Amino acid sequence: DCPVGVDMATYKAEFLHHHYRGRLRPAAHYAMGRLPRWLRLARPFARPLNALVRLRPLAALAKRLAGIAPERTIPVLATQAYSRWLLRRQGKGTRILSSDRVVALWADTFTEHLYPQAGRAAVRVLEEAT
Repeated sequence: DCPVGVDMATYKAEFLHHHYRGRLRPAAHYAMGRLPRWLRLARPFARPLNALVRLRPLAALAKRLAGIAPERTIPVLATQAYSRWLLRRQGKGTRILSSDRVVALWADTFTEHLYPQAGRAAVRVLEEAT
């Protein structure tokens, strides 16, 4: 919300593009930019990884390597991805909306791998609304 009408998000993106052209970015940029890939790879190992990051020295090392601020907590990985839950649920007599009431529910990376309970709750709300 710039008082003179400048699109600050575009301005910042353009600045960062020029600033980092030909240079390595901070580790956090790569860690967060590739988060969907990292989480897909980590999901089969969710239980042991969740146990490991509860150990403070390992959590501190992981944060340092990923460029994450030390005061941040590492979120718990879901043991079952939202999309897998949804596929299994559809085979168990899930209510399907009629063709005149189509709803698209897009699950982002965080819903898919970190907080699938949010997606599950959204599905239940939409089912109850029909």
